[in-house]
Amino acid sequence: MDLVLGQFADAKIASLSEQELGDYELLMEAQDRDIFSWLTGEAETPENFDTPVFRQIREFHVGGDKPGELAVGAERIPEASK
Repeated sequence: MDLVLGQFADAKIASLSEQELGDYELLMEAQDRDIFSWLTGEAETPENFDTPVFRQIREFHVGGDKPGELAVGAERIPEASK
């Protein structure tokens, strides 16, 4: 998850509000497998993590064209290969 959260941070952290930074820090405390499950839709995102910044991260990494795939950098990684 460091790659996923890190790429988002590299691209967007400067534009995040104080509230969004707090939400991002909270998300960093969650288990990697949980975050991955929430991003891919494998599991429902708990209310306390379903924040505007989480939705930005999901939009940044998860394409709507192929559900169940996570885009990392320029490549798409099928969920089954995780």
